[in-house]
Amino acid sequence: MTEFGRAKKDIDAISEYLATLDVNTYNSDMKTTLDKHYCTLMEDLPPKMKKFRQRVAETDESKITYNSSMKPKVESLLKQYDELLPTFNTTYKKAEELRIRHEEDEKRKKLEEEEKQKADEQEKQRRAEEERRVAEEQAKIQQEKEAEIARQKAILHEEAEKRRQQRVQAHQDSKDELLRKKQQAEEEFQRRRQQKREEEEFKRQQQRDDKRRRMDNTLAQTRAHNKAVEEGNSEEELIKKAIAMSLEEAKKYEAEDAEIERKEQEEEERLIAEALALSETVFDSSALQPTQTDQQ
Repeated sequence: MTEFGRAKKDIDAISEYLATLDVNTYNSDMKTTLDKHYCTLMEDLPPKMKKFRQRVAETDESKITYNSSMKPKVESLLKQYDELLPTFNTTYKKAEELRIRHEEDEKRKKLEEEEKQKADEQEKQRRAEEERRVAEEQAKIQQEKEAEIARQKAILHEEAEKRRQQRVQAHQDSKDELLRKKQQAEEEFQRRRQQKREEEEFKRQQQRDDKRRRMDNTLAQTRAHNKAVEEGNSEEELIKKAIAMSLEEAKKYEAEDAEIERKEQEEEERLIAEALALSETVFDSSALQPTQTDQQ
């Protein structure tokens, strides 16, 4: 391939590539591609273009290189190059500007991302601190609540203990009162028993006095019988009458004594039963046992 053909091929390739580019939008491959491929081609073209210009401008017929058909092609190539060069330089400059702007945008984005991360971290730390503060306040409130509950429980326990002691004291007072009543009941029982004995003794004394009077009457009757004997009654009849009267009186006295003894025995049993009933009433187990509240 001739030098002209290579130059023509390079200029056409560069023109075609530039036609595909959007210089208003950043493309990461644009600047790299220009640097790696087309910049080298553009650097190689100026010496060639200078040589082509010199050959086209040659007037000495002995030094003329291009014939009449080739010269327009070279001139057309030079014109294409002259139009391509500012376009390439502008495109390259814009590509560089886009690259710089992109890098600046990337730096700005990175900085913004770092600032955002920093702000997020600070916000995270602030939230963690706030959560810690709230947790500490809640723990403090919970401790205060627990302390208040413990204090209320202590007060309730103290009041319950006071009530229990009061009930125990009341229960003890009740027991003492019951014991006092029992003692009074026993004393009353002994007093009534002594009184009954004295009354019974008085009755027995009266009965003995009655017996003595009856015996005196019997003796008087016996004497009357004896007098009757002296007056003519038969001694045998008088003796029978006296014996019969004595036996009748003896039976009567025995019956009276038995009746008195039976009544005394019944009265004694009644008094004992009353005393036992009174003792059972005083020492009723339900009255002396502590209540369910006391046990609690």
